[in-house]
Amino acid sequence: MFYGDESGVSLLPCVPYAWQFSDEKVGMPSTSGSVVNCFALLSRSNACWFRTTRQGVTSALVSQWLDSFAQGL
Repeated sequence: MFYGDESGVSLLPCVPYAWQFSDEKVGMPSTSGSVVNCFALLSRSNACWFRTTRQGVTSALVSQWLDSFAQGL
């Protein structure tokens, strides 16, 4: 059995909340750039299969990746 998940990473931080003292300023530097998306399948025995893309992850792309994964079984 494999568990699947998708995640995206970018250089633009998203911090919905933060804890700080009332007189303390909190900030995170950011820069513009492209997003890298990763789709991974992980087994309970820590076998990992993944694909990355700079495109948006669509159901058609996930279906293509799952077909590729199944060919390797």
